[in-house]
Amino acid sequence: MQGWKIKKSLLSDVMMAARHVYPNEFIAMLGVSPHDPFLVSEFVVIPAEYGRVHSQLRTDLIPLDDLIVGTVHSHPSPSVQSSSADKNAFARLGTIHLILGYPYALSLFRAYGSDGKPLPVVVVE
Repeated sequence: MQGWKIKKSLLSDVMMAARHVYPNEFIAMLGVSPHDPFLVSEFVVIPAEYGRVHSQLRTDLIPLDDLIVGTVHSHPSPSVQSSSADKNAFARLGTIHLILGYPYALSLFRAYGSDGKPLPVVVVE
């Protein structure tokens, strides 16, 4: 199997979005390139609740799009560990999930699979 990659510009954009809603958690969907199903190249913001200890997507408004493959959300602390609630969401919402840790630097994130286990991901230009 090919490994997961994420565009550096996308990672920078989601970090900026997380900074804008801090101290609340940010959440959005992740999309891949139509030319590379393992290259995360966009994020899709849909209506959601942003809270200090949780965020929740309006799952009824997620577009039916095969290129949407997972989620990204922020924690208002440096922790990028997944909680049991995170793992439950991962199992329902795709195959790759990113957690961003405060202060939202490019190096402070972790990827997880739908099973809640860490996934290796390479940041690419």
